[in-house]
Amino acid sequence: MRCIATAPLQRRCSSAAADYVLAIKANRGRLFTAVTQQFARSGKRSIAQQIDPSTHDRREARRATVMRNTSLVARYGFPDVAAVGRITSRRRLRGQPADAPVQRYYLLSKYMSPKRLLQFTRSHWGIENQLHWVLDVHFAEDNNRARKDNAPENLAILRRLALNILRTHPDRASLRAKIKRAGWDDAFLLAILSHMR
Repeated sequence: MRCIATAPLQRRCSSAAADYVLAIKANRGRLFTAVTQQFARSGKRSIAQQIDPSTHDRREARRATVMRNTSLVARYGFPDVAAVGRITSRRRLRGQPADAPVQRYYLLSKYMSPKRLLQFTRSHWGIENQLHWVLDVHFAEDNNRARKDNAPENLAILRRLALNILRTHPDRASLRAKIKRAGWDDAFLLAILSHMR
């Protein structure tokens, strides 16, 4: 099992054999300073670069650097740190100069290649983009005001069930189009529901 967290460092993964990639932010004080200083000093490091294709009138270049570091375990009492990583991203909107580079720092429980770090940190957003955003936009989940007893949990289960039913239907239309068509056409609604056998 793997986990990535940007929350406070006390967060634990559910499996004892889990590896982690934890984002370290400036509010972590001395730990953040120690990680940034390591990248300021010379030392053996691995580097990979990725340039995302232009989408939505923007282009982003991301560069990952990984350095081995086991001293953080003893100095800060942080469990199982094997390496530290840094991702420098630079975004450019079409027709405008590039934004200033943004650097993010990570603690790694296991040494990984910079290319893998780029993939891993990017995949973290998959949950937000593929599930939570869809539920909010298509099912207005954030506007739901059910607060009493089991209503929030029950409605969340029903929304996810509806999303799964819509995604498994072979029609190539968008989710929004499928929702509208199911509301207008009873035959299509029955076809969607009967497809789940």
